Amino acid sequence: MTKRIEELKEYILSKNHHQWRRTPEQLGISTLNDSFSTRGVTDPLDRSLEMFGTLLEKEVPVILPGERIVFTRTITAIPDIYTSEEWAEIRETHYLHERGTLSNLSANFSYTLTMGLEARKKEIFDRLGQEETLDEGRHFLQVMYDYITLVQAFIEKYAIEADSQGKTEIARTLRAVKSNGASSFLEALQLLRILHFMLWESGTYHNTLGRFDQYMYPFYRDDIEKGALTREEAYELVIEFFLTCNKDSDRYIGMQQGDNGQSMALAGRSADGELLFNDLSRMCLDASCELAIIDPKINLRVDADTPLEIFELGSKLTQRALGFPQYNNDDVVIPGLIRKGYSPEDARDYTVAACWEFIIPGYGMDIPNIDAISFADIVSKAIRTLDRYADFDSFYSSITDEICRRFEEIRAKHRNLYIAPAPWQSLLMNGAIERAKDITTGGKYNNYGIHGT
Repeated sequence: MTKRIEELKEYILSKNHHQWRRTPEQLGISTLNDSFSTRGVTDPLDRSLEMFGTLLEKEVPVILPGERIVFTRTITAIPDIYTSEEWAEIRETHYLHERGTLSNLSANFSYTLTMGLEARKKEIFDRLGQEETLDEGRHFLQVMYDYITLVQAFIEKYAIEADSQGKTEIARTLRAVKSNGASSFLEALQLLRILHFMLWESGTYHNTLGRFDQYMYPFYRDDIEKGALTREEAYELVIEFFLTCNKDSDRYIGMQQGDNGQSMALAGRSADGELLFNDLSRMCLDASCELAIIDPKINLRVDADTPLEIFELGSKLTQRALGFPQYNNDDVVIPGLIRKGYSPEDARDYTVAACWEFIIPGYGMDIPNIDAISFADIVSKAIRTLDRYADFDSFYSSITDEICRRFEEIRAKHRNLYIAPAPWQSLLMNGAIERAKDITTGGKYNNYGIHGT
């Protein structure tokens, strides 16, 4: 770990950056949702856009000492677009999962990292120009377009602050990614930080990082091959990016710090069986081991032919007592997903949600933990009435029947689900622009996951 990284880590873990934090109450925006009704702002997309714009207006650009990858949250909480009374009204006719806002998806970061924000705006503009686009779709597309414009303005706000501090590299990097796709590993990490930061800022939560070593590898490889970056320099940037995940994680929604969804999945195999464990995969394990900080949470995709060396690297990380890496067995997971109706291509591209559930980057609108069935409770109750069963088969059959009965109760309870719109998350999901619909209305996969506990 370089001296710069050691000092940055100490600065963050000492919470020195908390000096810039302010509450919504201090900023006068805690009751913005109340004003929506009084001003007649009823459309949730319009509310979402105004809330997002207000938050970015109030956020203060902060550049920590020694940083090269910036963006630090200064507002302690993201207000809801609905009041508690409005949420209660929604509950009268809809089921709400947890907060009623979008969570636990895996974005397609790769596409926007490559194409850039200005190209995404052009896609939206072109879709708006198509005659078959309905008014409702036009409204959604315009809101998504405006989201990007707000983000670009905020990037420039940070660049101006960097200029004022004489941080020319930061300003140059920010202005490069404000419009265009990343052209270097540093630019890719900075743009990823921005895209991921904005997911939290827009009110979505449990925002995963997906298959980080796969979509970031081309940027790393190109810089190494061009001689623009050494492996040591790249490793330092990976460590810094990992540190950025810990600047604001205490403000993210979760049971505890480290349970906030910043999971990434490493390795796996291609369709032709090629092992996808690359130099960047190794760097991620090494960086997590050296930092010994909970975020991001590492998941390793393995199979029967995974080289022992990879398990040894994982074991070194386990010794750090962070509770990971978690291991995902491709030999079981991929066939299981295919049996559940996922295409072989998508099944092979799986990643993990906030905890460990399997989701598909860019395509999955699944809710992987919508409810649970207690197997222990079912068995316990059956055992207390053993005299009802003639033999083990009838006992076992009663267990499975009760599981199915409870499952049907859960399925009935969760009909008519409502999720508040999420235009920024939609931008980072496949097909939202083409469909001119928010991802909360459905994606390619829309399954509910029920835990057996």
